[in-house]
Amino acid sequence: MQDTNSASASFREIDEHGNALPHDPAATPEETRKFRVNPFIMVLWVLNGALMVLVGWAISESFEPTFFGGTTSESGAVPVFFVLMNSVPQLLLISALTTVALLFWHAWQWQKRRAR
Repeated sequence: MQDTNSASASFREIDEHGNALPHDPAATPEETRKFRVNPFIMVLWVLNGALMVLVGWAISESFEPTFFGGTTSESGAVPVFFVLMNSVPQLLLISALTTVALLFWHAWQWQKRRAR
């Protein structure tokens, strides 16, 4: 004899056509997924772009001539700019490695999607 009054209730989400959606998010079709972009990867791209802009600004500021031929300022910004100019090679390396790593990650994700 089957008990029709079970103590547990089962709730399922349905789509706009009344079809039950699966519980496994990986099993849902790609069209119904909300986020197709990894937010952490997007933040890395934004930070990498900001780093490239900072390096470009530092390099462009180093080539601007001043009235006396040096980069002197009364505001005290010379030590900060000097430290920034000394760190440009490392920042360029970090930016290049981040770009290459992100491109490899995108290629790997693309290959995984194509293999399905």
